[in-house]
Amino acid sequence: MWDAAIIEASLVKFSRREVLRSNWPNGAGKSTLINILTGNLAPTSGDFTWRAKDQSLSSKAIRQNLGVVFQDNRLDPLLTVQENLETRGKMYGLKSPEIEQRLQEIDQYLDLKATFDQRFGSLSGGQKRKCEIARALINHPQFLILDEPTTGLDPQTRLTMWQAISRLHQEQSLTLILVSHYLEEMTDCDEIVVLLQGQIDYTGSVQKFIQHYSQNELEIEVATTKARPLLKEQLAPVYPITWVTPTRFKVEAAMPTQMIAVLNLVESITEIIDFQVSHATLERSYLNLLHVRQEQGGR
Repeated sequence: MWDAAIIEASLVKFSRREVLRSNWPNGAGKSTLINILTGNLAPTSGDFTWRAKDQSLSSKAIRQNLGVVFQDNRLDPLLTVQENLETRGKMYGLKSPEIEQRLQEIDQYLDLKATFDQRFGSLSGGQKRKCEIARALINHPQFLILDEPTTGLDPQTRLTMWQAISRLHQEQSLTLILVSHYLEEMTDCDEIVVLLQGQIDYTGSVQKFIQHYSQNELEIEVATTKARPLLKEQLAPVYPITWVTPTRFKVEAAMPTQMIAVLNLVESITEIIDFQVSHATLERSYLNLLHVRQEQGGR
């Protein structure tokens, strides 16, 4: 069974050298979309095409220009890394000298040479993911789909992996399409797509998404609970209050001038013991979007 039967009326454009990153909850239709993108599943209705310079690409051209890093490892655990990658290169019609040159190029980014003579099954999780990226790059693709490439990796390995991927994007003219549940991995992308219940709910820049679904937050602690009624009366009409404790509350304020105005108003009512500023984040925006859609009863 696929995650969703339908992906409705969705048109997403991305150009070369972009980084397009997608996030969605389980069951949103991710597997269906990935299988359509990679040619493993035909749409039951509607059309899907890969295009380059306003021309649709043939199935052969798609295979030559597309690399995919799947969630699960695809290389043979009993073969060495070099044997695995040479086999994959030959599947794309590359000759031995071309494969050797390509492996040297890839090694500059992924630092895999020390593992070439080791069996793939004996490698660590991080080394295996690097090898899977190398497999996806062997045919020198223009598009690279990364489906949860860092799941299960420790923070240091994830950082090293993303440093390598960022260099590849910048220096190899790669278009990256990332599917990830790690929101922090999406903050520096060119464009994001949020898929909910088989439909694209948002597509656009990270900055606009954050601005639309979240604001900077000011958390204030006051000296006494006696001021609560007056604080609510003075602040609530403009800045809705969320009480965290009997003496600590949060207000959303987009601009620094608004925060200063709130602090001045609160100080005129009661003593401020402490305050903290939390900037709007992608994670908070995403959770706010899910909350809004749940209140609307889905789509």
